[in-house]
Amino acid sequence: MSDRLLAEASGAVRSVANPEVTWTIGDSGNPPELLAVDSTGALRGRVVIREATNVDWEAVALGPCGDARCVYIADTGDNGERRSEVVIYRLVEPRLGGGDAPLVRAAERLTVRYPDHPHDVEAMGVAPDGAILLVTKGRSGSILAFSIPATAWTGGQPRSAMARLQDTLPITPRMGSGRAVTGLAMDPAGTEVAIRTYREIYLFDRDPRTGSLTP
Repeated sequence: MSDRLLAEASGAVRSVANPEVTWTIGDSGNPPELLAVDSTGALRGRVVIREATNVDWEAVALGPCGDARCVYIADTGDNGERRSEVVIYRLVEPRLGGGDAPLVRAAERLTVRYPDHPHDVEAMGVAPDGAILLVTKGRSGSILAFSIPATAWTGGQPRSAMARLQDTLPITPRMGSGRAVTGLAMDPAGTEVAIRTYREIYLFDRDPRTGSLTP
């Protein structure tokens, strides 16, 4: 990516509302904004997320939100696994204008806790029914899949949810050799999931009724 703003890009997803554009985000310490890039890596637009904080943004995904389509941003990075709660933001996918000034948009905020202890998470997907899939990096000795139902977004702010342990995945983490989960992709039907480490890609079938993953 050619722009200095993208030196620490942390996640990417292809835009639906803006042809030939990919949304990306910066890692911890970067401004709370979405960056739009084209196929050459050139910056095509910026969207500043109002009243958001980039503690450690790690993943971005597209998914439904009511009758609209939203960009989901996972502020779920936690290298020391010390955060008592993490945050997922979502906002209706913006349509880029032709000017140079950044867009400014508000986002919904969902505070998330895990049922056992804090986890470092760099992988997120959103199913067709709005359920969120989070997969841990593997720092604690296992790679776990957690789910959050779409109903977590109902009601007024502030919103919070307890993630549900979905599966312990048959991937043995080896942090020193690069077997640590850094991202995932879900197919449009929500029936297949590809989970990537620094060196490998693992394919899973996903049950759209339960969200369970099987190799």
